[in-house]
Amino acid sequence: MLFTLSLLIFSAPFEAPCKPTHQADAGELQYLACAGGLLFTYKKGDEGPVELRREQLDGEIIGFHNGKGRLWVEIAKSHAIPLGALETGKTSVLQLRAPAVLATAPRAAEQLKNNPLTATPDPPATAATPGLEGRVVGRLPGRVVIDLGTKNGIKRGDSMEVFRRDEVTLAEDAGSITQETTLVVAQVLASSPERAILQLGRNEWVEMGVFARPSNKKISASALLPPRVGDIGVVGFTVRPFFALGNLGGGVLSEVYSRWRGKDHWFAEAQLAPAAFGVGNPGAFATTAMKAVGGYDGPVLAVGIGIGLPVFSWDDAQVGDGLLLIPQYARLGSADGAHLAFEPVFSLGANSIDFFGFTGRLQVPVGGRSWLIATGSGAPMYGYGEIGVRHLIRGNGTQDSLIVTVTTGGGAVFGIVRRNERLESFGIGGPMVGFGMEWRN
Repeated sequence: MLFTLSLLIFSAPFEAPCKPTHQADAGELQYLACAGGLLFTYKKGDEGPVELRREQLDGEIIGFHNGKGRLWVEIAKSHAIPLGALETGKTSVLQLRAPAVLATAPRAAEQLKNNPLTATPDPPATAATPGLEGRVVGRLPGRVVIDLGTKNGIKRGDSMEVFRRDEVTLAEDAGSITQETTLVVAQVLASSPERAILQLGRNEWVEMGVFARPSNKKISASALLPPRVGDIGVVGFTVRPFFALGNLGGGVLSEVYSRWRGKDHWFAEAQLAPAAFGVGNPGAFATTAMKAVGGYDGPVLAVGIGIGLPVFSWDDAQVGDGLLLIPQYARLGSADGAHLAFEPVFSLGANSIDFFGFTGRLQVPVGGRSWLIATGSGAPMYGYGEIGVRHLIRGNGTQDSLIVTVTTGGGAVFGIVRRNERLESFGIGGPMVGFGMEWRN
């Protein structure tokens, strides 16, 4: 039932959502208290008051007062304290409030009911108040904190819509409207009386101060196609030691990279890949390539091109002078979801452009925090193939996230050795394991 009020604090008749018990005026804001601890906040407007928020307080509202330069709402609560253990056969409070006593002594029963020492506490809220809204007041890696909790009916497993309100200006002299944009729909991970923690999906991010409310919408988290993360830096490395078969020796195939993903769908990356070394009979060999790549980085497609320089060495010789690399990059799918990526590399010599090497990668998400990967790479002086798992051990893929990669496969390096004044090629290769880490900030 709606009640029509013509209060001094409102400039026009107002349809209140309940029968008010108390009201207060604080500048542009008005507060309306209803039975059951329900508090409404309104803002004055030309067409009448506009509801900003409604809250379920933990107790009955008995009034408002000013104090220390602030407006206070007064709340009455009931509580119980233990008086001691009950003795067998003695009268207890529970026996006094038995149905038979209530039936034969209505007045006494009413007194017991209204007495704060014997009254039954109100059960905890099982459903959120319609129209309830809160705000994001804190951020954790992959999670956010809102200023709603169990006293508002918010519990573990509930769905919460996190959204933003923007003032949109219409045509000239047409005023403006308020537009709501859903940012994420997240699940409540834990809650206290006044706070709740929401678990964000992979790559989901929200800013401080935006709004949150209970929702029946589907959780927005996606493993196959998570949103693109922009304005973030990434640094990482991978180390892949291998043991030689049929030879006494071994080696390592490593890489180090630093990447910046811009806010407006672009990326730039510097790589030292591979950093390869092998030793065995009949000699030792090392190779590396320094590359810089940049280009377009969209939600489901990325393309880029760059420049690089290779260096090969064995014994006391070095080659690579005058050889320029042209690395390219293409990705089909989400960077942090399912995708297929290719990195062909061409070499630019004095008189020709030749194919130099290739790296391919398949990534498939598993669950909300892991991926299966398969990678193959080869060039004139090295080659490897591996399968493995990437796992998000901290965060959700946005800032302050840490990803660990573990792989297994096989690898080899190829070099040249001098024999009888002649240069002869050789290879060292065998089973390989890999370990990598990636930090985002």
